[in-house]
Amino acid sequence: MKFKSLKNNLDKLVFSISFICLIWIFLYKIIFLAKNELFPFASEIGDVFYSILGSIVASGVFYYFVVYLERRRKEKIINKIVQKKLGSIAVGLFIIKKDVFPIFGLTYKDEMPELDEFVKICKGINLLDKAPNIPNTSEEPITWYAYFNYFFQSDRYNSQLLYEHLIYLDIELVELLDEIQYSNFQRALDSFRINEHTHDIAGTPGPFWNYLKSLEKISKYSSKLYGKKNIR
Repeated sequence: MKFKSLKNNLDKLVFSISFICLIWIFLYKIIFLAKNELFPFASEIGDVFYSILGSIVASGVFYYFVVYLERRRKEKIINKIVQKKLGSIAVGLFIIKKDVFPIFGLTYKDEMPELDEFVKICKGINLLDKAPNIPNTSEEPITWYAYFNYFFQSDRYNSQLLYEHLIYLDIELVELLDEIQYSNFQRALDSFRINEHTHDIAGTPGPFWNYLKSLEKISKYSSKLYGKKNIR
């Protein structure tokens, strides 16, 4: 169920009914009043309908200025917040690809490989080794564990801010955000760090691939949303 679809359908219903009532009022004033009464009390009944339909039209005008325009104003503000937070998640994917892909023999410009191929190349990172510094942050990760944890926390922070505006979000976006709340990749790294089964990232290629694919989907959604915004 899409909240935006419900609101759009309600808008169309209100505006359509108001428009039909307005047309009837014009026809009543211009044509029907000039006709002889078709049946007893036709004029009185017509006046009653005229008053009722006039009230509906007035309600439609009220809805437009007080409800519709105010919601549109809020949506523009929320859309800026959504775009900013999704952009932040997309930047996280860019940084991870820039730091990790070269280790796997790829460049950050490469598309995500298929899972079978990713499993073969996902190696060369000991999670206890020192990781690259994250740009524009005061945090300097000591290990790859801390490196990835920074992005996990950032994803969660951005998602929680977006959830505060849930009614304005498409169900598609909500599902994408749900995927990164506590991903299997994060679970795997938490297990590696606590239980010390292994510290090799090759031990979790599938969850790592799924995490990057989720970030990629959000990045593409962000680009699509930005494109719609420019069109408008």
